[in-house]
Amino acid sequence: MRCVMGLRPLIVRLGNGSIARARTPAVVLGHFQGIAPGGAELELDEVLRGAILTFVTNRSLRGEPGDFFAIPALLGAVFAQAVVVVGLGPPDVFSKHAVAERGYPALLTQISHRLIEGLLATDLIPFATVPLGAGGGGLPVRAAVKAYVLGICSALLCLDSGRRINEFAIVEADKEKMIELRSGLEEAQEELAGQFRFDIRELEIDSDTRPFSTSSVSSIGRTTHLSARRKDNKFTYSIFSQCPVQPMVSIEIQDRTLRQFMNDLIGYIESGKNAGEIKEIAATFYELLVPVQIRDLVRSYAGRESLIFNLEPSLAEIPWEMLYDRQAEAFLGEHRVSRQIMREETFRLSARAMDKPSGIDILILANLSGDLEHSECEGRELKEYFRKLSRCRSLPVRVDLLTGADLPGKKKNAAVLKALFQGRYEIVHYCGHAYYDAVDPEKSGWMIDLEGPQVVRAYELSKLPQPPLIVFANACQSAAMGATHYIPSGGFSHSLAGAFIKAGVDLYIGNLVEVADSSAHTFAKSFYEFFFGEGRSIGAALGKARRKIIENKRLADPTWANYVLYGSPEFRLGLYET
Repeated sequence: MRCVMGLRPLIVRLGNGSIARARTPAVVLGHFQGIAPGGAELELDEVLRGAILTFVTNRSLRGEPGDFFAIPALLGAVFAQAVVVVGLGPPDVFSKHAVAERGYPALLTQISHRLIEGLLATDLIPFATVPLGAGGGGLPVRAAVKAYVLGICSALLCLDSGRRINEFAIVEADKEKMIELRSGLEEAQEELAGQFRFDIRELEIDSDTRPFSTSSVSSIGRTTHLSARRKDNKFTYSIFSQCPVQPMVSIEIQDRTLRQFMNDLIGYIESGKNAGEIKEIAATFYELLVPVQIRDLVRSYAGRESLIFNLEPSLAEIPWEMLYDRQAEAFLGEHRVSRQIMREETFRLSARAMDKPSGIDILILANLSGDLEHSECEGRELKEYFRKLSRCRSLPVRVDLLTGADLPGKKKNAAVLKALFQGRYEIVHYCGHAYYDAVDPEKSGWMIDLEGPQVVRAYELSKLPQPPLIVFANACQSAAMGATHYIPSGGFSHSLAGAFIKAGVDLYIGNLVEVADSSAHTFAKSFYEFFFGEGRSIGAALGKARRKIIENKRLADPTWANYVLYGSPEFRLGLYET
């Protein structure tokens, strides 16, 4: 591409305040891949009445580096015509490569080129932008602003030969950052002295009360993300809270050692094997697998924030919730934790979609195969529990229960799919057999009849037109089936959790192996008591259900270690105050 060179005038305005009040055709924000909106992005989401989070949740806005996503601001209390959200990529990769390194161009340069290209194509000029990378990116303000301005100017020289963009503004809400912000701009000005003639001016921003309420923002608990990647024997971790706290720390572990410890942990989940030594095994594995800097940060954050494991698909089979911290004297699963598989993230934080006048509809599918007495008992007890809760607290909850006896023998599969495809259930609870196809994981699913067999398969579930918000899949075994059936969670993208999340389910709870149906029954009931009865977040309810078993059974019952949550641990129903 031919770049037009030569000295050109450029007005850069600096403003201190809310970017929602910047009077320009477009305001520009950044979005990290796999991270729920925060900071200025979350504030603008409030202005736009949840539009940003909606687009993130339905995967229209994915956050790939340089993605350009424009949202009309006609319905929001924002002065711009449009809010432009530009993708920054994963936070750990961004924080490492945003600024130019020896032999490597700055990632901010690539992002800036895509931004300018999009603004010119949509004629959203001039524009105001937050200093990308100086907030959630975790970069020093001066370095971030310099790299960003250099990237913008490089893009102007290459893409804007007609000089349509002759000014832009940088807006920062934190007054203490303004000196560093100006210094970064001046360093960029000095470096570009042979190409641009800068005119730095002040941008006046209305200092009145911001045109949006932060009540819903403040009610959402803070979340820490632990990202994990693997290349051969090297595992690389990053911690991201409000900004990257510790980007990319690596450790090596031999595959043979990894498999040995995983087998020990899975053996405990399957049968309670080595229960007396499980803390020592889990603690040693944690110390071999995760660097001490990361363990220290997890400990400091886990007590006051939710923790999400952002995992590459190949790492989903590791039972992260079982890792034991000697100093905290707790398994990670006792905290408010969940999993996200990279590129399969969900971000539902509240039950906004449940706020319909008719209330919440729950579907319970129990013992469809007819050989799990405790599963059927679980379904009936849960139905009665929800009914009592609705009467006692006037919660608008309706429950439908389907058992094997309710379905025609040769048409169970069709009947179950018909109920799910109605799209009127916000919560689906399944207690019965799971089926895993190691050759073709998309054919895995719920086994609803042992004769035949009849299976509701993952590829069918992934096509739900109106998926539920929450799916709790309680895979149980019967005494007649003998040994447990381990479902390798490494096949996530084609297994049950992956199928439901692909369909748009926001939260999925499932177990790693089939468990004795009596234990599964007890755990499910305990979870719902904390989630519905006490109004706790889904992560807190799951953590307390795990802790209850640990305290009552002293690790003899491994059921607590069997359940994993995909989605945001901060989700709560919001039907009533806690």
